[in-house]
Amino acid sequence: MTAVTASFQQTAPPVIQTAVVCGIGILTFTPSGFAPTRQFAILLAMLVALALVGDLVVLPAVLISPIGRLFRRSSSPFPAERLSPPAAAAQGRADPSVGPKPA
Repeated sequence: MTAVTASFQQTAPPVIQTAVVCGIGILTFTPSGFAPTRQFAILLAMLVALALVGDLVVLPAVLISPIGRLFRRSSSPFPAERLSPPAAAAQGRADPSVGPKPA
């Protein structure tokens, strides 16, 4: 099982529930007698539906595709830890004597 499949199985139900609740909440404004409010509610509900499609279909497809390599997380979120030891030392990261002195 890939990481995308595992993430999809875990996060799809809450994403769907959130979209449904938001969509129903927005659609409560459709019976409004004020046309701009009614139109806004319909457009916003359509936007929530399109966002749901994007979350459930487009995003996993992009992550599985070759483009998904651009979104891979490195082993460390800190750039200095990804540097080789000589490069880190050149930046003063490996030497504890570099930096502010304790009082």
